[in-house]
Amino acid sequence: FPCPVAKSSICTQETKECPDGTHVGRDSSNNCEFFPCPSVICTKEVKQCADGSFVGRDSNNKCEFFPCRDSNNNCEFLQCADGSFVGRDSNNNCEFFPCPAAKSTICTQETKECPDGTHVARDSNNNCEFFPCPSVICTQETKECADGSHVGRDSNNNCEFFPCPSLICTKDAKQCADGSFVGRDSNKNC
Repeated sequence: FPCPVAKSSICTQETKECPDGTHVGRDSSNNCEFFPCPSVICTKEVKQCADGSFVGRDSNNKCEFFPCRDSNNNCEFLQCADGSFVGRDSNNNCEFFPCPAAKSTICTQETKECPDGTHVARDSNNNCEFFPCPSVICTQETKECADGSHVGRDSNNNCEFFPCPSLICTKDAKQCADGSFVGRDSNKNC
C-alpha cells in the first residue's frame, strides 16, 4: 500500500520585509507562517562622530551606523515616515542621514473578474485596491420593441439590451360572445 501523502497548505503570496531589506514569503509546511528573516551580520567598522566618539553599525536598521551624540552627550535623531530613526552625519554639516526609501506594498495575487470577462489585479500604489475594470464598449446593434421603438445595449449590464418601454394600451374593453369582457394585451401590441 502507498504511504499517505502529507497535506500542505496553500498560502497567500504576500511577503514580509526583514530588517536587512530582503523579503520573505509564507511557508506552506509551517501553517503559512512567514519564513524566518536571514540573520543580519554587519561589518565591524566604526564611524567617528564630531565629538570624537565612535559608533558602530545597527543590525536592526539595515546596518546603518548608530546615531552620534550631540555636544551635550544626547542622542539626536529623526524619526522617519516608516518608523525608523536616523542620526546626524558629521561628514555632512551634521545633516540628518537620509531616511530609508519608502517600503513598497506587496499585495496578494488574487484577481477580480470584470463584467466583460477580463480580470484585474490589486494595485500596490493604491492600498492594494483592485485596479479599475476596463470600460465596456458594446456593439451598436439595436432591438425592436413591441411598440416599434428601438433600444440599444447597456454597457453597465454586460451589454444586455436596455428594457423596452412598457406599452400602455387604451382602457377600452371588448365584449365576447359569452358575455364576458376582455381588455387589450400590451404583450401583443395592444
